[in-house]
Amino acid sequence: MAKKPKIEFFRINLESIGNDEQTFRTVINELFLNHQQSLPEEQRLDSEADDNDLMKYLFQYFISRLDNGSVKNESKRKAFKIKASTDNQINDSIGLKSEEKIIHGIVKGGEYDTGKNLSEIDNPEEEAEKLGRNKLITDDFYFLLYTPLEKTKGILILQSYTKDAIFDIFVPFIENLFKVSKLTNKATHSLFMPLTMQEEFKNSSVIKSFVYKNHFVVDDVEDQTLQSGDFTVNVEIKSHGDQINLENLSWWRRKLGQAILGMPNQEKRSLETFNTQRGYIQSNEGESNPTKFELQAENIQITATIYLSNHINLEENGVPYWEELEQFSMEILINDVLPEMYPEDYLNED
Repeated sequence: MAKKPKIEFFRINLESIGNDEQTFRTVINELFLNHQQSLPEEQRLDSEADDNDLMKYLFQYFISRLDNGSVKNESKRKAFKIKASTDNQINDSIGLKSEEKIIHGIVKGGEYDTGKNLSEIDNPEEEAEKLGRNKLITDDFYFLLYTPLEKTKGILILQSYTKDAIFDIFVPFIENLFKVSKLTNKATHSLFMPLTMQEEFKNSSVIKSFVYKNHFVVDDVEDQTLQSGDFTVNVEIKSHGDQINLENLSWWRRKLGQAILGMPNQEKRSLETFNTQRGYIQSNEGESNPTKFELQAENIQITATIYLSNHINLEENGVPYWEELEQFSMEILINDVLPEMYPEDYLNED
């Protein structure tokens, strides 16, 4: 498969200046009021902005922050852009679900100034065209931004590929949307995986390997000369079957941790005393890569890669069917992410 599309979830946390917590309502309202002050008096709203006004403004603000329709990062040589809008054309690549407090759609992004060439596969004699400094090699990426007005944290769902991603330029763009002078610093983000997906992954997975790591300094005297060596020792134990899972992990962790390692002029040490202890878990269902976790953790948190091929249909070249991806993202948001992220809103439900 040419592409391996995946999906990631991020918490977007507002960062207030001062002691008062600011919600998306106060932040967007401040942006809206600042914008109103910049308009001629006859164009300003007579009444206070309602929820619909605020979401419409956030959508307009999102679009306006794209300088000439694009955002680029010189140091990373990456950029993303949206379909240009004209007086006679509505931008249909990004949309607003005002009642749901969602902005979502597709942006085009990737690397530029790559030094690569463009040529025809079936015509090797044709001279390749060198891609210029401002040529952007793009993929389509889906995003969904959820900004509940009464909350201090929102949600970003972002689709990417294993080898192509715009996380490192798109997430900072989102964070800076919510930076308001004297009110908030730019927002922060944290990557997470919904608990329901974690459990689904855990229940279908086996432990593939254990890795122990420790630092040693070895001193020895030979021919009246002190010899000293500074080492990092990695010990990897691989499982060649499906016999180790999360149910019997504690037994195997204890058993394998009793293995003894001897170093010159050092007391023998068991693996369970090593400073770094990690395991690698992999699902036996669908497409999956081994996922790292901390062996000493009481409650194993998994942030496995969520491959879209396990959930929706893909085109032959690996590109998602966008309508299916939108529906999948909305279902995961409503059914799994919101109850986990905002449990206070579900306390009175049966």
